Amino acid sequence: MIARMAVTGFALIGSGNRLNRWRDAIAARHDARLCAADTMGDDVDAVIIALPPALAIEAAGAALDKKIATIIELTGEETVEQMVDLRHAERDAGSVILKFGCQLRYHKSVRHAREIAASGTFGKLKTIRAIYGLAGRPANAPANALAHLGLPLLDLVQAFSGPFEGLTAMSATGGNAPSPTAENVFAILTTGNGVAAQLHCSHTQWRQTFRLELGLETGYLWLDGLAVEGLGPEMLIAARSRPDIDSPPEANPHEEIRQFRSDDSTHRELADFMEALQARKSGLVDGSSQQAFDTINTLQRLLASDPYWAPA
Repeated sequence: MIARMAVTGFALIGSGNRLNRWRDAIAARHDARLCAADTMGDDVDAVIIALPPALAIEAAGAALDKKIATIIELTGEETVEQMVDLRHAERDAGSVILKFGCQLRYHKSVRHAREIAASGTFGKLKTIRAIYGLAGRPANAPANALAHLGLPLLDLVQAFSGPFEGLTAMSATGGNAPSPTAENVFAILTTGNGVAAQLHCSHTQWRQTFRLELGLETGYLWLDGLAVEGLGPEMLIAARSRPDIDSPPEANPHEEIRQFRSDDSTHRELADFMEALQARKSGLVDGSSQQAFDTINTLQRLLASDPYWAPA
C-alpha cells in the first residue's frame, strides 16, 4: 500500500498582489491546498498574512497561539517592541514555525549570487551599493522612502553582509510637519567585520530601478533588475579581477552576464517553508524571526539617525 501524502491546509489573510502570488504557488503543489479565506479553523495548518503592520503582528500572534505555522509578509515599518512580543509568542508556540516573507532572497539572480559569494572564489565581501527606486509613492505607502522600501532591501543586503553595527541616514525632504515627506533617503552602514554599504531608497526614480552591487576581494557581482512588472529585466553580472592569486588585479575584467526572464520566487519561498515544516524549524534558513528582528532594528536605527526625520 502506498502511503498518502500529507496535505498542508493554508489560509490567506489580507489582500493584494502578494497574496495572489501565494495563491498561485499553493495551487501548483500537490501537498498544499487552500482553505476558506480569512479563517483559522481546524482544517488550517498554516496561514499567510498580508495586512498593515499592526494588524499583521496581531494576526500572527493569534495564529501562533493556536499552534498554526505562520508566514507574515512585512509590508511596512514595524517596531522592535512588536517584534519582541511576536518572538515571545513564537517561543511559547514550541516547534511551530514562524517565517517572515523575504521574497527578494528567492529571486534567481539573488540565489545565484549567494551561491557564488558563499563559494569563496571571489574572496570576502568588502562593499555593497544598492538602489531601490519607484516612480512615485504607492497609495498608503509610508511617506519616507526608506520606511517603505527599506525592509526588503535591508533584509536582502544583510543576507550577504550580516547585521550592521555603524549606520547613518540622510533624507532629501519636502513638506512641513505634521506631513513631511522623504522621497529620497541615503544610508551608510558598516558591519563589525569590515563591510561598508551605501543604500538609496527613492520615490522619484522615474526609471524604476533595483540594483545591488557587491564588491569582493577578487571580483564583483552586480544584480540589476527584477523579473517583475516595472523592474525588469533581471540580470546577474559576474567578473573576477584576479583569477590567479599570484596575478595583479585586472581593471575592467571580462564579465559573464546571465539574464532571468521569469520569476519563481514565491514558489521557491513556499517550497522552503514546506521543507521547514517537515524539518520542524531546523530547516528554516531564510525568513527567521532573528533575521526579521535584525532588519527592523537596523531600519529603526536608520530612521532615528536622520536629523530631519527622527522624532524630537
